[in-house]
Amino acid sequence: MAAARFDAVGLERSALQFDVLAETARRYLELVGWQARQPLLEAELAQRERMADAARKRFAIGAAPQTMALKADADVAATRAALSASRTGAVVAARRLALMWNERTGATIEAMPLPASLPPLPAFEEFRKALPGAPELTRFATERRIREARVRLAVAGGSADVDWELGVRHLAGTGDVALVAGARIPLGVSGRAAYEQSIARAERAALEVERESIEAQLDAALLEAWSQANAAAEQVQALESEVLPKLREAAASAERAYTAGALSYVEWSEVQGSVRSALEAALEAKLDWRRAMIEIQRLTAEPVIAVQ
Repeated sequence: MAAARFDAVGLERSALQFDVLAETARRYLELVGWQARQPLLEAELAQRERMADAARKRFAIGAAPQTMALKADADVAATRAALSASRTGAVVAARRLALMWNERTGATIEAMPLPASLPPLPAFEEFRKALPGAPELTRFATERRIREARVRLAVAGGSADVDWELGVRHLAGTGDVALVAGARIPLGVSGRAAYEQSIARAERAALEVERESIEAQLDAALLEAWSQANAAAEQVQALESEVLPKLREAAASAERAYTAGALSYVEWSEVQGSVRSALEAALEAKLDWRRAMIEIQRLTAEPVIAVQ
């Protein structure tokens, strides 16, 4: 039982280590997200400045009201503020990550960029095969050995210990010597032993029920994480292969139409805003995919597929 207790302590420590690794990965991914937003916002700011310059020129020649020029300048200011917030967010995320190794004076961390494309996601059953190795389940094997030992001890305690006594007694009246034997049997042992055995077996059965409950919860959590990863991968595929190419073409066409006087600034800005929204959605979907992979790794206690 002592060895099993040591095993349980080791498994609990292992589970805590996986939780710490998962939290470190999540904080690193937070930094990746903030740093990945900056190039998108820098490109958006450059485009908005071009649009504002075009709006001011059109106002200068009397081809558009001043409202449009002011709206364009406001859009530039809003984009510049978003870029500044993104840089601040990256600094905060780097410090949060550095706290994981007790670095409190601030740190400059350049995260690896997100991959251009996501690798194929294995089937759910492939991940499910690794679930029995999760620390939350392996600890039950150790605890089961402890409960089994308790049952064996309770069964062994059901056998009454009989004390025997054997001696010689001298009879003073006759001068004879007599052999004296005696036995001492404790009463009520079988009843107490049966009670202890029933308690030990009930604890063992309760442990099995608890294990099945935890396994069902882990299975559900794994399925949810896998579903999120699958949905994120499909969203990235749709945005990058279908939505963004059409929106970029629409934005180029809108700029030409605005230059020719066939489109207002509001209409051009709306198309440009759609491009930015789609780029941000694709980035967020990639981050969601990575978050789901982190959760799958935490649940299965095994490395997930590598991202090239």
